[in-house]
Amino acid sequence: MKSRIKVYMGWALLLVIMVLCYGLALANSQSLIGQEQSCMLYKKADFLNGKEAFALQERNKEIEDPFSFTLWGSKKKQEICFQEYGRKKNAEVLLICGNSNLLFPTGPYLGISDEESCLLSGDLAYELFGSRDVKGQKICYGRKEYTIKGILEQVKQTMVVQADNKTEAIMDAAALRIPKGRLASLAASDFEQLYGVADLKLNLNAVLSWGRFFVSLLPLCMTFLLAGAAVKRIISFRQVPIQCFVLSAVVILFILFCLWLGECGQGLSFPFAPSKWSDFQYWKEAFQELGRGFWNFIVIEKREPERIIIENLLSTVKYMCFSILVFLLFIRKIKPVSEWNVLFYCSICIGTAFLAVLGSGADARNIVESTSLWLLPSVFVAAAFFLNKCYSLCGSKKVNG
Repeated sequence: MKSRIKVYMGWALLLVIMVLCYGLALANSQSLIGQEQSCMLYKKADFLNGKEAFALQERNKEIEDPFSFTLWGSKKKQEICFQEYGRKKNAEVLLICGNSNLLFPTGPYLGISDEESCLLSGDLAYELFGSRDVKGQKICYGRKEYTIKGILEQVKQTMVVQADNKTEAIMDAAALRIPKGRLASLAASDFEQLYGVADLKLNLNAVLSWGRFFVSLLPLCMTFLLAGAAVKRIISFRQVPIQCFVLSAVVILFILFCLWLGECGQGLSFPFAPSKWSDFQYWKEAFQELGRGFWNFIVIEKREPERIIIENLLSTVKYMCFSILVFLLFIRKIKPVSEWNVLFYCSICIGTAFLAVLGSGADARNIVESTSLWLLPSVFVAAAFFLNKCYSLCGSKKVNG
């Protein structure tokens, strides 16, 4: 009895590790979902000043189908002051002309009319005020007083403000929202007619699709292993056509359900056109754009918007690799032997999913509605029990889990 309890607890611990890592990977991947339809354009010269940036936004309003974009630049080691306590800190200041949620898609944002408001990173707010609860507080930068509108998560030592007509020529980048159904390269080329020729373009969808690809690997591994085990069981029932048909139907449902839960169709994404499936030049250009996106991401200067993307991508890959490793080495061998076994393992999976939501902190809202996190591990356990039951029915030795 004690040895069996140890086995159950061992499987439970491994399930906790796998589900927790999977949940954290999902949280990091989903936190950047608002930037998937964005493109960054960078200039190496002819930077815009505040007056030129506002003029560009005004010209954009006159276009029949206006673009959604934010012009931005940064200044390092700027003095920011909380005058009431006489506290001063040096930090990076991002000056924008447009909506800040094109750079930071989650949390509070600045609109183009928020000229007297600002956003602060949590660490900078704590150093100046001794607290992160600073909404509505006043802060000074460049002889101007700003009201803090909110705190940006993940951002470090940064203040975000709207540029004004006196802002010097530092705006070297533009964040462009890509309309649905448009190629990023075509949308960026159209925007350049307004903005001017960019020296570097970064399609964030091409970069972030790798995060979605890694997240889909665990559901794919589960699906292939279930399919392989199912084929063996179906072969054993080949002399009983009805049972063979029923087993095949149930297994196909399990596999389709796993693929649906894992959203495996959202991995490496291309703007697919049915008429282009046999156009090798089209696919060649699509893969080249994907490669250019990664290369441009390597060579650009890493400021806070780019640093956050890199940090989330690396965290997604790290947690997913660990989750897949635990699954392939251990969890794939799990064989529940009773309904109580299944109920115990499934309750462990769901409980761990709840812990993953709590552990993801500010990113919890991104995964709390993820059916993949809540159901996928439990579905695999139930499928493993079903296949083990079929194995025992055809006269083979049942293996304890």
